[in-house]
Amino acid sequence: MFNRVFVESEGPNEFYKSLGKEVGRVQDLPEGATPNDLIILSGGIDINPALYGEKPHPRTQVQSPTLSRRDQFCVDLWKFAISRGIPVLGICRGHQHIAAMRGIKLIQDLPQSDHGRRKILLEGKFWASAPKCHHQAVPIDHRINILGVTTTHSGLSFVEAFETEQKVLAVQGHPEWCDVNEEYPSWVRNKLWSYLK
Repeated sequence: MFNRVFVESEGPNEFYKSLGKEVGRVQDLPEGATPNDLIILSGGIDINPALYGEKPHPRTQVQSPTLSRRDQFCVDLWKFAISRGIPVLGICRGHQHIAAMRGIKLIQDLPQSDHGRRKILLEGKFWASAPKCHHQAVPIDHRINILGVTTTHSGLSFVEAFETEQKVLAVQGHPEWCDVNEEYPSWVRNKLWSYLK
């Protein structure tokens, strides 16, 4: 279990509380954070495509040519965590933000972006059910260690989960929207805890 969980943008919920002893929202760089803590980049509005060198698709929620305060804070928080060896979890927008920070250009508008749940094969070992509500995604890219992929009804495949060598886990689906004991949030939690070893 992590000592402290610093969540960008959202307040504590049951899933976040299951990850660490203390959970709180972070609005400034957590200067006292250590590798025994966790930083979460959470979900929300689309990231600015300027972050990965693209112009916005007409359906992208952000149309400004400059980064928002939140986008810039996520960039700073990411660099801060990586420079200090602090584990990071990216969820939804955070997942996409981490991919963009790795130089990956997002799929800005998925066909048939619908709500509900989808089955994901995780680490080639087991199927888990994760929430789906996204119109953007991370494309298949071998610069990241892909842990889960899904395919839409139209045949487009994209990354549902990946990790990087710096103790970073990124997931498209929202584990915090599930019961904390379901397979999907349990897998996310156990994967994160493995970074403490």
